[in-house]
Amino acid sequence: MRWGRVFGIGLSGLLLTAALLPWLPDGPDVLRPVEVADAALEPLPPVERVTPRSAYPETLARPLFRSTRRPEPAAPVAEAAPPAPPRLVGYRLTGIVSTGARHMILLETPGGKSVQLYEGESVDGWTVETITTETVVLSQGETRVDLLNGAAEDKSGGTGRNTRWLPAGGQTQ
Repeated sequence: MRWGRVFGIGLSGLLLTAALLPWLPDGPDVLRPVEVADAALEPLPPVERVTPRSAYPETLARPLFRSTRRPEPAAPVAEAAPPAPPRLVGYRLTGIVSTGARHMILLETPGGKSVQLYEGESVDGWTVETITTETVVLSQGETRVDLLNGAAEDKSGGTGRNTRWLPAGGQTQ
């Protein structure tokens, strides 16, 4: 079987060579060098100046590949949204301590370290505004977040989303 394939390939090569023989050159005389006569070259015609693009404002104002050939309407300029306040991602409310008139909260940082904060103190740009047994309110600018109820309030008139800013809404997981 293997010798049959080798024989078939060899026979195909011989037939291909026989078919190409009529188109091969007859001898080395076909490849003789071509003689070039010393002819005078004609000068090139002068180049015409192209009119600058500024001479065709109407043509340039109409887009070529639009069916209406009218320029695209200017996109409305959207006002940049104010940057979102940084979230207290990874912090966890672990406790509320009330001793008379002083109130304190315990927050666990993403690294597992406990931080104690009193009213008026800050963490990551958020200020502890109110601490009671029912609410813990942190504020940043005009945004207020109640860690126990998860309600966000915005004094600027916008409606807040009911979002839990801390994992598990400040409850132990």
